[in-house]
Amino acid sequence: MPNLENKLDRALRGLQPQDQVAVFVFDPYSFQMLQELTADRGRVLKALDRAEELQSEKGKTEKYKTFEALPNALLAGVRHVQGR
Repeated sequence: MPNLENKLDRALRGLQPQDQVAVFVFDPYSFQMLQELTADRGRVLKALDRAEELQSEKGKTEKYKTFEALPNALLAGVRHVQGR
């Protein structure tokens, strides 16, 4: 996605110290939570680094039909926030 890194950097810089962030990665076929909600920016940055590594890996396993992963990832995020 164009300029995503700049937008993400700007969003993280705009957070208050008490704000919590979770990190999910998704593609058209799968999603995964890399970091549960945390206010620890170091943990968030490590999860984002892992996201880049995962994206470069080959041999993804299909878990969903094409483009079903995004709504499932969003639903998982909502459930995680509600649970916290």
